[in-house]
Amino acid sequence: RTQYPWLAGYQGASTDMPTSALKVEGTFPPALRGAFYRNGPARHEIGGVRYHHLFDGDGMIQRYDISEQGVTHRGVFV
Repeated sequence: RTQYPWLAGYQGASTDMPTSALKVEGTFPPALRGAFYRNGPARHEIGGVRYHHLFDGDGMIQRYDISEQGVTHRGVFV
């Protein structure tokens, strides 16, 4: 799948994602601080069987924290 990096979002996750620092290229405006939440599918297969539609994926809440130190990410299945 490295041939098509834009497909990375369709690979899915199999477990919760612990808090980790993300690489940021460039800078954020000084006033942009806080948390951004994303709710959507993250697991797209079970037992080697892929779901037939993107919206069938198991849900994950993702949190991105933006601060002066950088950006961190955590994802938890719901």
